[in-house]
Amino acid sequence: MMNTSANYRVLVACEFSGTVRNAFSARGYDAWSCDLLPSEDGSNRHIVGDARDFLDDGWDLLIVAHPPCTRLCNSGVRWLTKPPRGKTLEQMWAELDEGAALFSDFWNAPIARIAIESWSVEDVFAYADRFGIPRNTLYALGFTRVGCFPCVMCRKEEMRLIGTRFPEHVDRLANWEALVSDVSKRGNSTFFNVTDDPLLADGWQSDSYDWSLSRTGIRARVEWSKTSRGGLQYDAFVAAAENFGTSCNEWGACE
Repeated sequence: MMNTSANYRVLVACEFSGTVRNAFSARGYDAWSCDLLPSEDGSNRHIVGDARDFLDDGWDLLIVAHPPCTRLCNSGVRWLTKPPRGKTLEQMWAELDEGAALFSDFWNAPIARIAIESWSVEDVFAYADRFGIPRNTLYALGFTRVGCFPCVMCRKEEMRLIGTRFPEHVDRLANWEALVSDVSKRGNSTFFNVTDDPLLADGWQSDSYDWSLSRTGIRARVEWSKTSRGGLQYDAFVAAAENFGTSCNEWGACE
């Protein structure tokens, strides 16, 4: 016999805001949230602790609402070959293993229905289209990251698009870099982290590294975005595209 909402037990793991839990409670479900942190709304329907310790408590539905994804998302994979400052490769891999174990424990929990937040780009767009939510116009121009402009994780092609379509924004960022550099102890402040220098890999650690804005600033990144072969030469196809107009696919004209 199928459970009714009144006795349908829902565990919302990795949530301390209570938002998802309250949404289910409002519809009559026996919903509980669980997180290492106490609930922000002070609800008595919140469990403080590791959600994995409560998976055997007779739940009908497990929702993993906001799992920590720092080491599981694609944007973090690069740190597995070159760790950020203050971290070692061993620490990076240990954090990845910990995150993967968390996902596995939830996915294999003894609960009939399990929902783990893992939407693809296509899922997000389909959901927005279903409810008539307009897309950011930058998507139609070929961008895939439209939160920050540019995103510090943007692709090479997106950096080139910004340099070509929005040169005034590049000028604005270059001006900000110069202003902050004037008051920086190092005399240099850049929009992009120099540890991600696409041309010199770990060269920034050398005493002879060129910290000037002409080498590390936003304008240098725009110029690099026009190159091929690891920045060794300018890409002729990029130059041709800039000289002879726009591409239907690149600018989203086909939409």
